[in-house]
Amino acid sequence: MHNAYWSTWARDAWKDAHIYKLVKRYMHRPAEELYNTAVDPFELNNLAGDRKHAELQARLSRELDRWLADQGDPGVAQDTQEALQASRRGKHLYYPAEKK
Repeated sequence: MHNAYWSTWARDAWKDAHIYKLVKRYMHRPAEELYNTAVDPFELNNLAGDRKHAELQARLSRELDRWLADQGDPGVAQDTQEALQASRRGKHLYYPAEKK
């Protein structure tokens, strides 16, 4: 984290319930998130999983999958300690797919 406040939040989370909730919310994110930022600019009310928004969530999920494929993003496989260590050594395990 490069935010000046993050280290103080992490340090103080054990003694302040409000700070603990903020840190926990940031560290443990749900698999999918959907917010109406016009009415919820701080993204506190996750609409993912709400039946009223199921069609929109499905459409956005498909679009994200398409975009990730276009970028050659392997998804979760890239987010491992092994992949991180390899990239730090300059030996990336994953590269974007060649454009045809």
